[in-house]
Amino acid sequence: VIAVNAMIVTDEEYREVGLALYINASAFNHSEEPNCSQSFEGRDLVVRARGRVQKGVELTITYSELAESSCFRREQLKKQYLF
Repeated sequence: VIAVNAMIVTDEEYREVGLALYINASAFNHSEEPNCSQSFEGRDLVVRARGRVQKGVELTITYSELAESSCFRREQLKKQYLF
């Protein structure tokens, strides 16, 4: 459960500081073009829309670092999330 649903917690400079399980956030699906972004304010997870989202459209986040190459991201997603 932790390996698939936990999130890496980062500080204001996006340095990894821990691992946490946010039950409600575990419902977000991954997208290579997410319409939401996640950040942290202390221990609180903050999810914000990246722009206007039409009613009925699924809210998504990325499970990987978008700055990495898509080939590397796919490899990491397959290894950790099995897809």
